[in-house]
Amino acid sequence: MDADRLLRWGIHVSSDGQNLAKLAKEIKANGMSCFQIFFGGAKSDVRRKLKLEEAEELRTVLQEENISFNTHFPYHLNLCRDEVDLGGLQTEIDRVGSVGGRVVVHTGSCVHGKHVNRDLRTVVEAHYANISSEGKSTKFIQWENDWKQGADTLIKHMKSLEFPKVGNSEAGNIVLLLEPPAGEGKKLGWHLKQIEYVFAQMPPQVGFCLDTCHAFAAGACRFSSSAEVELFFQNLGKALGGIHKLKLIHLNDSEGEFGSMKDLHASLTLGKIWSKEENLDGLVSVWMIAKRHGIDIVSEVGEETDINIMRTLNA
Repeated sequence: MDADRLLRWGIHVSSDGQNLAKLAKEIKANGMSCFQIFFGGAKSDVRRKLKLEEAEELRTVLQEENISFNTHFPYHLNLCRDEVDLGGLQTEIDRVGSVGGRVVVHTGSCVHGKHVNRDLRTVVEAHYANISSEGKSTKFIQWENDWKQGADTLIKHMKSLEFPKVGNSEAGNIVLLLEPPAGEGKKLGWHLKQIEYVFAQMPPQVGFCLDTCHAFAAGACRFSSSAEVELFFQNLGKALGGIHKLKLIHLNDSEGEFGSMKDLHASLTLGKIWSKEENLDGLVSVWMIAKRHGIDIVSEVGEETDINIMRTLNA
């Protein structure tokens, strides 16, 4: 079978009061094979209950129809903070993982130090580009120390979680996906060096979710040409310890400018990344790389225009 036909794509949808197996069937009936929901309130740790009958029906539909099911954990959980309640996240991992789904959670915001990512961009990029004539500056050293404390806390929390065994693998399949931010404030994961540091110490059940809006706003990739996109994914794969760790792409355009460090999603071709006339080579390249590696795609904006563009890309 042609690997290109295995690409699963879809949108983020509301699931309030709906039977999830029925929702999955509706997604499939609309020509999609991937969806994402909030598994409970978007701002609450209280997670949705899955009755045994609904869970079994959902698991069967996902397997028989080859549908990718993803949930997004509430944004308020800060995994870089020592004192956090992981009970809600553990519950969601247990319930979603048991039916073959995956949970997306943000990396969090560093609480150590007073640095602001946007103020230090020039210092950081100068160091990593090896153009700093004085070695590590005081500002760079402080920034690195601050975010590594947050990263170590995140790693500690990830190692404390329990993951359901799926299939025959002793390690289990990837159930939890870390999603880095746009770099706003003191948030962790906007730079590939941070991602590399974190994933060198991750449990095997933890994978990665890339948001194109976040990466663009963080200044990581413009997504404007095939060559640039290919290089970015190569570097991301190295940072993750293998591109197989990348399981989901949030395919969003950005209302903010490149490097703005603002998390402002836009519909495809209606933002600053892609337009109807320019940079579409980069969008096509993202899609083709996802096909090549079997990476699922979700539009979080999910407007009809986004669906139509993805249908065209998948044709």
